[in-house]
Amino acid sequence: MVVTGALSLEVFATAIADVAFVFLVMMTLKSGPVAFGVLTALWAAGMLLGATMAETVIGNRLGATAFGTAGVMGATMLLIGLAPSTLAIVAIAFVAGGGANSIHNVAVRTLLQSECPPAQHGKVAAIYGAVTRTATIGGYVAGGLFVPDDAPSAYLVGGMLGVAAGMVGWRVFNGKWKTA
Repeated sequence: MVVTGALSLEVFATAIADVAFVFLVMMTLKSGPVAFGVLTALWAAGMLLGATMAETVIGNRLGATAFGTAGVMGATMLLIGLAPSTLAIVAIAFVAGGGANSIHNVAVRTLLQSECPPAQHGKVAAIYGAVTRTATIGGYVAGGLFVPDDAPSAYLVGGMLGVAAGMVGWRVFNGKWKTA
């Protein structure tokens, strides 16, 4: 439950930025469909790179990787929110964010399966899927509050929440904070 709660906060944060993405490109960067396509491709390239590195990066550090990559994704959103005026900064953040996203996906699913008995894998996957889909919808609604004119603020809020999700999840998962 702790893992699902913290990670759904990351999903919520990312969904806020997802809504703002097109407005970031069109309104803030004053770019068009080509820039939108290039940035989307850079995120995908980062994901492919992350997928090739996932096993090496994760090793036997599932919790550290799951929550650490949540923090990295949050940091890339913060970077975009703080310095959204150049395509180069957004491009670098998208490659890094895409790579972290891919590694995060592998680590989270592996972590969820390793933390419960095999007979519970389906139930845990269903709960995680339902909670994260709900977080996504909530993030879309929250992201809509910032657009079309303030996409950088959506990235700032998403970034702060993403970094918080990584930090809080890591501390709770490792027993550094007591849970009820």
